[in-house]
Amino acid sequence: MDILNVSNLTFNYNNNLENLPILKNLSFNVKSNELVSIVGGSGCGKSTIIKLLASIEKPIQGDIVI
Repeated sequence: MDILNVSNLTFNYNNNLENLPILKNLSFNVKSNELVSIVGGSGCGKSTIIKLLASIEKPIQGDIVI
């Protein structure tokens, strides 16, 4: 059973000069009792994913179902 479904998640940061793409069409599922970690280099979007899951940020496109 899935406890988290993320599908086609897209997010951009907008500053005054440009639109900065961070995530594009990210999809994944997390099942009950599954251990998941997010790893990657600096600036790749790890914290942005957590902010989107916590509803601190809103995606441009895609669905998050918990």
